[in-house]
Amino acid sequence: PDELAREFALGRCCDSATGQTYHPVYAPAPAEICERLVWRVDDTSDALNRRLSDHKRSVEAIVGVFESAGIPLRRFDNARSELETFGEVADFLRSVAMGKLEAARSDLA
Repeated sequence: PDELAREFALGRCCDSATGQTYHPVYAPAPAEICERLVWRVDDTSDALNRRLSDHKRSVEAIVGVFESAGIPLRRFDNARSELETFGEVADFLRSVAMGKLEAARSDLA
């Protein structure tokens, strides 16, 4: 969701020595490097809104190509546990594979 993207992007900072990205809530930096942290100057509300808008347009264009080619698609909510998301993706892929297998068997019969 956009709200989660905003919360993450507008709170992130970088280690000036390594370039590693941190976030106070989602990926806190080790205490010993806190003095080196810098906030990203390109993470503003306006810039983030432009990025989200560009991303949505790009995704919709890609989805349109896949849909017009008949490629199975599904959108997943990944604002949750990685294991939950992985399980749902695996189930989707399994169902697509089984559908293709059944179609191939029907063609052979």
